Amino acid sequence: MTGAAVGATEDGSAPADVVPEPAADHDEPWQRLHPISPFLRGGVMILAVGGYFISQRFEELIGYRWGPQGPDPDDLGIHGVWLILLAFLALVAIVVCYGWLSWRVAKFRVGGNTLEYRWGLLFKQHRQVRYDRIQSVDLTRPLLARLFGLSAVVVQSAGGASSHVELSYLTHSRALQVRDAVLAHVDAEHAGPDVPAVEATGAALDPNAPVPPEGAASTAYSRRRLEAALRGEMAPTRGREVLRTIPVPMTRFVLSLLYHPISVFVVLFVLPGALLSALFTPVGALPVLVPVFFGAVLPHARRFLTEANFSVDVESDRLRITHGLSTQRSNTVPLARIQAVEISQGFFWRWPDWWRMTVTIAGVVGEDTEAQTTAFPVGTEAEVLDLAAIMLPGIDPAAIRAGMRGSGGEPGFTTSSRRSAIFQPWAWRRNGYAVTDAALVIRRGRLARVVSLIPHARVQSMSVDQGPLDRWRQVASVNVDLTAGPVSGQIPHLDVPEALRLLVEQSSRSALARTELRGALPLELTPTPGRGAPATAATERSIEL
Repeated sequence: MTGAAVGATEDGSAPADVVPEPAADHDEPWQRLHPISPFLRGGVMILAVGGYFISQRFEELIGYRWGPQGPDPDDLGIHGVWLILLAFLALVAIVVCYGWLSWRVAKFRVGGNTLEYRWGLLFKQHRQVRYDRIQSVDLTRPLLARLFGLSAVVVQSAGGASSHVELSYLTHSRALQVRDAVLAHVDAEHAGPDVPAVEATGAALDPNAPVPPEGAASTAYSRRRLEAALRGEMAPTRGREVLRTIPVPMTRFVLSLLYHPISVFVVLFVLPGALLSALFTPVGALPVLVPVFFGAVLPHARRFLTEANFSVDVESDRLRITHGLSTQRSNTVPLARIQAVEISQGFFWRWPDWWRMTVTIAGVVGEDTEAQTTAFPVGTEAEVLDLAAIMLPGIDPAAIRAGMRGSGGEPGFTTSSRRSAIFQPWAWRRNGYAVTDAALVIRRGRLARVVSLIPHARVQSMSVDQGPLDRWRQVASVNVDLTAGPVSGQIPHLDVPEALRLLVEQSSRSALARTELRGALPLELTPTPGRGAPATAATERSIEL
């Protein structure tokens, strides 16, 4: 089966909005977006702004004011109202005509080898995305589109934001079908030539298959398996059923916004200052406090709208992250794209013992990065440990727990040098690293705790830095370079011999892990040399500070 079945009617015939057009290497028909898509993408805003402009500047637009001798606008009477109405109707006609024409030329098709999208009325564009280059397929539902039951399908490719394809908008049921069809082709590409495309895609492209309800798992089938990816109740599976759903309770999420330094600052200083200013002076400090208040509240409001209703659906080899209040998003994150994981806890989260988890994902750069790299906005220790075990198979939970709660001296951890206490008197014993079979665990910070989990195979390069003050104290920092993202790989202020030894051993360990990963299944990391293993990729004599 192929993508031609997407959007077919119940009797198997082609829908009315399918434009039969011969393809170069396949016979899949072109399909159109929903007819009201152009108006949701900007037509409504054009009408609102244009109507306001016409009503406010009508006299100047139609030439009633030629100077001081022109008639008074109040003398226009009912004729002026009719002229304003006619001008607005003309604007509506122009917008509707342009929207209809742009809808007619915008077409897409889910082909056998590529996803294709054509659009543009004045400047025509034709974009093709190969399935083996697709990073994820997401659903986005802005508030206005949700009122009409529509969704947008966003296909992210390895070429960056400029090569993404956004199909906005389709009916929600049809958007689910298109998403599953594209994911099925992606699975077939990763399964290899030995797996037939029909077996790899399964019921995802069956025209008679029922449309999955919102929130249900995709029916696409994949032969790709992740050994040891799921533990305990989450046994490995080759299906697309949801193995576990981990939601964020709304009460916990709201309280997490209140247990924040900005919230505490507003409650302890801004609000009392505004109250005292209103009691003792007519204006007082309000011109200063009001901008401070809105500057502190707006980021919280944006985060509330973006991260509310957060839940993670765990599938066999990918996560589906759903979040958003006004604009709902469903992001598909293949586990093989996760480059590093960071677990953090602010000072005010110490009492409820909550943690935040972010990830570095290959190909996610540019705007709205935070929304795509937030793996879990606020969770308990058990929840973040479960997610870490899913994202990084084989990671040692004891090492993660020691990184989260350790204060120095835990087995396996090497901390910053005592000579660096002058730079970080409170945190030098906690800052450090540990090497496990699967990943490098880096921890730092005492008031605000941060733990970075970096698989050995994901290390891009390494360097040792030493500034003037570091040379004075005979310490050096090791920088682990990763794919661009929120996770930091810096290990500060180690003894110089320790920094050199880590650089040599980790370089060798990462090279070996990458070699083994090329011939293994995705994220199937096998044991690599532990701390103190002999180096084969470099020697200490080749490194000088």
